[in-house]
Amino acid sequence: MDGARTTPPWLPVARLSRGHQQALVAADTFFGGFCALSAAVAIHSWLGGTTSWRTPAVLLLFLIANLSISRLSMRSPRPLAIEVVRALCGTVIAPAAYVLSDGNLALWWPGFVILMMDGGLLFGLLKRRPFWGRVLVGWYALLFLASTWWWIDRPDWYVTLRVAGVMAMVGLMWAQIMSILGHTLRSEHKRTRELGEARDALFAEMEVAQQIQTLLLPRDPTLPGNLVSGRTVPASEVGGDYYDVIDLDGKRAFLAIGDACGHGVTSGLTMMMARASLLGVLEANKTAPLPEIYRFLNRSLHRNLARMDIQMFMTFALVEVLGEGRFAAVGRHLPLMIYRRATDTVEEIELDGAWLGMVEDLAQHLLPRTDFTLAPGDLLVLYTDGIVEHAAGGEMFGYDRLKGLIRQRAAAGAGGLIEHVLAEIHRFSSVREDDMTMLVLDHVGDAAEPAQAAPPAPAPAQRRHVG
Repeated sequence: MDGARTTPPWLPVARLSRGHQQALVAADTFFGGFCALSAAVAIHSWLGGTTSWRTPAVLLLFLIANLSISRLSMRSPRPLAIEVVRALCGTVIAPAAYVLSDGNLALWWPGFVILMMDGGLLFGLLKRRPFWGRVLVGWYALLFLASTWWWIDRPDWYVTLRVAGVMAMVGLMWAQIMSILGHTLRSEHKRTRELGEARDALFAEMEVAQQIQTLLLPRDPTLPGNLVSGRTVPASEVGGDYYDVIDLDGKRAFLAIGDACGHGVTSGLTMMMARASLLGVLEANKTAPLPEIYRFLNRSLHRNLARMDIQMFMTFALVEVLGEGRFAAVGRHLPLMIYRRATDTVEEIELDGAWLGMVEDLAQHLLPRTDFTLAPGDLLVLYTDGIVEHAAGGEMFGYDRLKGLIRQRAAAGAGGLIEHVLAEIHRFSSVREDDMTMLVLDHVGDAAEPAQAAPPAPAPAQRRHVG
């Protein structure tokens, strides 16, 4: 034997749950209030000379003893054992209050009922069966009859038996109700625990999904002649924003940024499917024109979403780095912003294509290609709506603030600009309601590119300049 204490099978360890404690406190409040009222009446009668000092004293002792036992039940790891103690103590305090009270509170029998119902409450809640509550009813009914027979001279047995009958009826009903309540509380506690475990498992899975998303984002991306930096800040554990920097073995290079509608798990899943589709399309169509790549990407994503019965779409911009400061873009997303170092202006380029995933096949007129150039020192800024639509008090951060920050912090380079913009957004409002993503390319110039090459005339594109 290891000396450990063993608990009899009829007294299992069963701590009180919050629901059990609330039920016990409610019962103590009701029964304690009744005892306190009885004690107050006894004190008034004693002061009026119609009863002796014993009556208020014994009722106050009864009140204190019963409440103390209830407090022990709530704190003890073995509340059922405490209820056995209550039953044993009741053998003394209930008959004492019954036979020692006199005057207008003579034969104070409610003590038997209070102890019976307090004990029946705990036995019913914890055992979830009425058996032990019924045992208490029988015990206190017999104790009441025995006290009457032993201590009371010439009792009125008609009244005594009627009280005992009412006591038994109420007690048996109480035991049944408490067993039902105990079963309900146990089931509720079990469901709450299961929901908590499911929630914890979901949070763990969400954390894994967030880590996967983070691992999928490019780390320290490099493109010849360009410095690139990106950052995404999800609004929830799993975000729907996407950016990427893709280099196909030095033969072709792409920048991508997208925003799945909404945010959360479904948006995050759409974002990961878009990335997988893009990589698959580029691997299978390495020499396809940029608009055709976008067409294949849209078809692949739409089919995957339809297969999973997900109604979702993405704003998306796919930019190809052509070399020597030349770029081409396709898709439909927020305006691309270009900082021109030579003029210290910010230019917007609109993309008039189609969102990803809305329809399966995109017509040619929904796949316009937009060409533009960058001179050394120019910046290309891609971003999602969480940047410009970040709100504080009904006011959005807006395009003008973003353009102003680009002009002010262009000299900080790609990474420095992103950090400054995100810091300013946090100062604007710390409440984040949407994912925020920025991807910035700082064109430093190819080896054969003149330091201040005059940009060639681009293909027709909608442009806006901000001085």
